[in-house]
Amino acid sequence: MPFKDAHDLAPETIELLRRIVGRSNVDPSGVDAAMLGAFLCGISNPEQEEATLVALVGSREKREMLTQMEAQLDQIRCTPYRLLSGQNFSPVLVHCMRGAMQAFMRIYCRSRLVCSERAWSDLAEAHDMEAKAIRSLVGSIGDAIHFERLNTQPEPRQGVDGLAYIDPKLGSGVRVRINAEIREDGALSILGSFEGKIPDPSLFQSKSIHLELVDPNGGAVPIGNPIRTPIWTDVLDGFADIVGWQPGTLPSCLFLVGLRGTPSVRKDGFLLRASLVGECAAIGVRLEEPIKIDREQLIVTLTLGEEEREKLKNCHVELLIPVGSVIQTLGTWPMSEWQTDTKTFSCSIQGVINGIVECGSLLRVRFLNSAN
Repeated sequence: MPFKDAHDLAPETIELLRRIVGRSNVDPSGVDAAMLGAFLCGISNPEQEEATLVALVGSREKREMLTQMEAQLDQIRCTPYRLLSGQNFSPVLVHCMRGAMQAFMRIYCRSRLVCSERAWSDLAEAHDMEAKAIRSLVGSIGDAIHFERLNTQPEPRQGVDGLAYIDPKLGSGVRVRINAEIREDGALSILGSFEGKIPDPSLFQSKSIHLELVDPNGGAVPIGNPIRTPIWTDVLDGFADIVGWQPGTLPSCLFLVGLRGTPSVRKDGFLLRASLVGECAAIGVRLEEPIKIDREQLIVTLTLGEEEREKLKNCHVELLIPVGSVIQTLGTWPMSEWQTDTKTFSCSIQGVINGIVECGSLLRVRFLNSAN
């Protein structure tokens, strides 16, 4: 976030920023606390974002206001979502965070459709909420893949011999070989080819076939352009920055070739990124079902074995999810309430429509010592 420092900007910095935004035609006079709050929460539209930046460059008062709001936003993200209204927080910031939660959860539930309809170059660079939410989603999958490769033994997968996962609806006998590499410039380079049986040509013509990034915690998200020929190439600029990976060759088991709008195949249980705050060791929490939103309740079903629950009996479990520019705490529960291996948690989120968040990597799980 900009202007974190408690001190105001140096004069030469102000002058440089004025030159950068000097060509802007937007009117910053309407930038108020609500627009600053939306800017901080990551829900400004491109025009509002530009006006806010111009206002921040031209007004020390606005910069000081932003710094104060930023400090309070740090407190908001650490507060269980259902308790936000009962705290002494700025109503403007709470309203912005609720707006961010509603908007981002709606986009997360529609992620497959959004990614199959918009070009990767647009999603990677645009400043609208859809693009921001998709970047959060893809980045979360990237983090989860890194976590899985560090903490689990790789199981036999379809992609071991260079073949990607295949949506069964493409037909039996369809195989796709994928060669994928993160280049030095951060772009993802893809070379793919269908082998054996080729899908119906009409699926290529209708842009219905997509390459997808497989979420190790369930689900997948389309990336890149629609596949239009049995042999194709694609380049996804900025991919490494979003997923946080270094240059190098990627295993084909990270990818799935699927049909637009078709949910990917799931298996039972997924290892989540879970940790005890202050310690490095991973904790074997599993997500048993997709994250659901039903009647303004976000519902999560997790499994944790008896031995690990005993070790954590004096802790609290905390669930978080990326929303806008922050990772927001959904809720915190004492481990004394987790009496059996599988437990369902729910968090009230007013104004959120029913849906399923297919990609489980958006969910973070932390365990906190009660003393904390």
